[in-house]
Amino acid sequence: MSETPIPSSPGNEETSTPSRAASPAVGSTTKKKGAATTAATSQIPKKVSADVLERRRVGRLKAAETMARNIKKSGIERRENPVKFSNFENVNIVNQKNYFTDYLKRDEQIFIFRDRKLLRQNKKDQDKKENTPQVGDNEGEDEEDGDEEEGEDEDSVGSRTVVIHPGARNIRIGLASDVYPKAFPFVVAVPGEPTARPEEFDLTEEESKEQQQSKEKLYKDFRDRMRYYKRRLVPNSNDMVSNYNKKIIPEKIPEHNDIHRIEFINPKQNSARYYVGEDAFKLDSEAYRLRYPLLTHGKFNHQEYKSPQELTGEIQLYLRETLKTHFDIEAITNHKTVLIIPDLYDKHYAETFIELLLQMGFDSVAIIQESLAATYGAGISNACVVDIGAKTTKIACVDDGLIVGNSRTVQHFGGDDITRNFYKLLREANFPIELDQNKPHEWSMMEQIKEKFITFQDANITVQLYNFTKRYTGGRLSEKFEFKVFDQAILSPMGLFFPKVFDIPSGLESSDIVQDPNMLSRDIFTEEADDPVSKTQKDCLEGNIYSNMNDFPILKDLINPNNLEEGSNSNKISLTPLDKALIQSIANACRYDFSKLKTYFENILIVGGGSKIEALDFILIDRINIWRPKLLALSTLPEFLKTVELKMNKWHVEKEYTKNFENKELIAELDEQLYGELQTEVESYLQSSNFDVHGSVTPVQILPAPREIDPSILTWKGGSVFARLKIIEELWITYQDWDMLGSRTLQYKTLFSY
Repeated sequence: MSETPIPSSPGNEETSTPSRAASPAVGSTTKKKGAATTAATSQIPKKVSADVLERRRVGRLKAAETMARNIKKSGIERRENPVKFSNFENVNIVNQKNYFTDYLKRDEQIFIFRDRKLLRQNKKDQDKKENTPQVGDNEGEDEEDGDEEEGEDEDSVGSRTVVIHPGARNIRIGLASDVYPKAFPFVVAVPGEPTARPEEFDLTEEESKEQQQSKEKLYKDFRDRMRYYKRRLVPNSNDMVSNYNKKIIPEKIPEHNDIHRIEFINPKQNSARYYVGEDAFKLDSEAYRLRYPLLTHGKFNHQEYKSPQELTGEIQLYLRETLKTHFDIEAITNHKTVLIIPDLYDKHYAETFIELLLQMGFDSVAIIQESLAATYGAGISNACVVDIGAKTTKIACVDDGLIVGNSRTVQHFGGDDITRNFYKLLREANFPIELDQNKPHEWSMMEQIKEKFITFQDANITVQLYNFTKRYTGGRLSEKFEFKVFDQAILSPMGLFFPKVFDIPSGLESSDIVQDPNMLSRDIFTEEADDPVSKTQKDCLEGNIYSNMNDFPILKDLINPNNLEEGSNSNKISLTPLDKALIQSIANACRYDFSKLKTYFENILIVGGGSKIEALDFILIDRINIWRPKLLALSTLPEFLKTVELKMNKWHVEKEYTKNFENKELIAELDEQLYGELQTEVESYLQSSNFDVHGSVTPVQILPAPREIDPSILTWKGGSVFARLKIIEELWITYQDWDMLGSRTLQYKTLFSY
């Protein structure tokens, strides 16, 4: 049994004494526990009662009501507009932080690529069905027949593809399977009064003085060149030529002896509404006028047409007649076409040409740039291409199948200017043949004279006797003239290096050169021109040419990162000498990698009609070596630029550029100190370089055209090679593509960034 405690009572002292004796110890323990509990409780925040929270909420509501009354009293409260401006409900803006999609991030989601994949798959299925052998005794024969059909299909690819290379004066057209194209004058004769083209522009007094100075420099350069190569000039040679040409009496050629007689077309006997190509030049009538669809290469001639539709319609008419007459192609819908466009193209030009070709009925169109096509034709991957055309001279560098954008430039002089200048020099030497450039057949004669007699070969510059036959319209007998020529044969093409002698105002910006400004391509958001730009073109327009600068300013410009993306698409014409523009183009092409400087200088490719001038490659090499700055000529330039870059980075770290960047005055002062040290570095580098040691100077080489290929058709030849590559299957632009996406199609179906 458990013991029952005895309750304490006042009378029982013995029992209660132990309890009182133990009470002090218990009390002390209770005090310690109470102190600890109080300390812990002081650290815990007191809980707010519900009444206090309710009073706070009511206070906030009253404050909000007071604020609302004040806003309403001031008249700036928000009001809902019950009137709907549209039947469509407003869509809330998506919060980009909580939004993710892969839309248009994969190829199979883009229409162009989906369509391309579908066509490729259909072709594979069709080929698989065609190449499936039949079960039977003649299984081997069927396989052989299949191989033959496959070979025929490969050959038919080129036979059903038309390659078109338009130019300002001529157009080259041919099938991709052809070895050579056919060249035709890109002109249409229509009824109307002939348009007179002045032989010279009206130059101001200052421009005439500048032109005379250029002529004096040209004559001096010619005499120095002849003296350097020890070519002896006969005294009074010009007087001898003039006196002989004064006494020339032409010899009439009987009709039966004139084997190259031209059969002119008489519109009265063979009336037609229009004549195209060679027929336009053979017209024996002044009731027709000639219209060239292209003003300069890559720009439409809107001045001679009433509307853009009339211009494009005439180009379509020209192409239909040419394909039907010379290629026997009437069903255009069964053919594809490759269009070759300029390097520094206008978007309006490219898009208009593609659209008119698709409207004609071509199955599909693919485009390629000229310099890239030239490298395809020559079979090389890296080169600096110089294209000398009729009205423009174009330069661009190609790097592994891509054109370097900042290397492109267009100079507004070419073969036509050489023709006019040559005839002008001949007339000063009493040339016995009078020709009018406004008459088409006589202009053709002027070009024939130029192609026969001009040269850059120093050994041929002497008094020589030539002959030429002039043919007349109206049934007149042809006449044979004998005449003498001296230095006119080399002075006229040397205008490529002295373009100011070509009677072209340097600041010209008129309807004679520039297309209609309303036809320029513009950005849909900013309304600014968005045609391709080039730093080389900007340098040529502003005169910032390395050939005219010292070595340190060249280095200062090369290491300036702000110059990398600058460019210009100005409509002003540029008249920079060919040799200086070529050096500038190569320098700008190497801004990201100067180790390619040697590659471009050793791989210069000259194409176009003006490339056929005799010994052009030799004089171009000489003039590049003369005008190329020492800094750009050294083969050790890439290593030196790396040293300069390391020094600049070290300088920036030591001077704490990033901390002081907002202080423009301090940064400018630091830059002056840095440039002072770099100038000393450049001077010591050039002094220590030995230019006489073999291999220290980068050589200059002109690539010869492939054997048996005329340089003037090399660009077209590259277009035909491009038309037979397998990759072109992904670059065909169909009418459905263009109808759905328009010019946006070119962002997906070109080898360059459109």
